[in-house]
Amino acid sequence: MGNAKIIPFFRLRYETHLSPVQVLERIRDNVAKPEWAITTPKLIQYSIITGKITGNEFEVSNTRYGLTYGRMNYLLIMKGSVQSEKQSGVTSISLIIQPPTATTCFYIIFSALMILLARYAIRHGDVMLAVFSIIFVVVPYLSLVFQLPKSIHVYRRFIEQDILNR
Repeated sequence: MGNAKIIPFFRLRYETHLSPVQVLERIRDNVAKPEWAITTPKLIQYSIITGKITGNEFEVSNTRYGLTYGRMNYLLIMKGSVQSEKQSGVTSISLIIQPPTATTCFYIIFSALMILLARYAIRHGDVMLAVFSIIFVVVPYLSLVFQLPKSIHVYRRFIEQDILNR
């Protein structure tokens, strides 16, 4: 059903008798469009989920600006696709909760550089530089790991209550 790996992510799959069009309409009705503007509703209601739908795929963020300002942040987003299984008449919703792809690539490159810097610092006896380099690898990682359970809960509730059981 779900699993966590080195870079935190979680996969889910739901099946429903709603049509793909109905599922996508419900998602569209329950998410705000990503935008750059700071709006009063977004300032007042922190729990607004922003999102966008392209074809049978969608991307949502449980933070106000996760899909606009959030391309290079450590906020976890949910990506999904809706597929109709013709023979059974069931619609499947496949989801993955993960950091944005750009963030993951940046983190991997940045971590490799920090580990190389730590190795260099240790060889030259600069323990403080080595410690700081490792801290710059560990702290963002722990941030992702600790926010994963909350994001899973929020996104599951969104799909189960707002989309499937409406």
